[in-house]
Amino acid sequence: MRKAVFICYRRSDSAAYAGRIRDHLELRFPNRIFMDTEEAVPGRDFASDIEGRLADCRVVLIIIGPKWVKDPRLGLPADYVTFEIQHALMRSLVLIPILVDAATMPTEYEVPAVIGAVTRRNAIHIHHASFERDTNELARSLHTLLDIRPPSRVEQWSSALSGQRAPTEVQRGVYSVLSGLIALVFLFGSLSAPEADLTDVLLFPLLSLLLCPFGWNSARLGVIVRVGLCLTLLGTLICVVRLAAGPQS
Repeated sequence: MRKAVFICYRRSDSAAYAGRIRDHLELRFPNRIFMDTEEAVPGRDFASDIEGRLADCRVVLIIIGPKWVKDPRLGLPADYVTFEIQHALMRSLVLIPILVDAATMPTEYEVPAVIGAVTRRNAIHIHHASFERDTNELARSLHTLLDIRPPSRVEQWSSALSGQRAPTEVQRGVYSVLSGLIALVFLFGSLSAPEADLTDVLLFPLLSLLLCPFGWNSARLGVIVRVGLCLTLLGTLICVVRLAAGPQS
């Protein structure tokens, strides 16, 4: 399943921006962002390592700074940036040039012919002053290209406050099932219990509602959350009616 993103950059040109973009996207696409460094990993074949990563990707982000087109290594067979772009083009991956630090899009005449096709791709500008807004726009485009549901607002806030990644699809599924089970238990209890208690009205619905946002966007199990929410509302209504009616003699 090719639903990952590869970040191609040159350390001497745009390392800081590449790192910030990766960190931002990692919150939206946990475990789906690949970014190489200039330093080869000891004992591993450079070419096969990049080819293996690209095989899992659908999108390649090419980070272009002011010095990118001027680097003398660009176009050389041993240049890793050229190598990554060439193989991305050979695999017909989606290439998105990301212009940072006031860089402009190079023309086809300014880059080597082997990667000239990059200049015909629509680029996205990411500015320091509007970094959050620009990267959010990039993330929205990637959600469409990768066919992945975006995280809910609660997931984004929780990730930002805790410094943790947004839930994976498996975690969302777990949240969905837990939310549905709690709602089912609550509804069964509200129907079978002889009297309603204020704790029932507050505790179980609160637990179910707290889990709802984290499983709402689950691609396969999100329906459980929606059904669970309906059951929770129904159970709450039953308990409220019983509380309003008072204890039965």
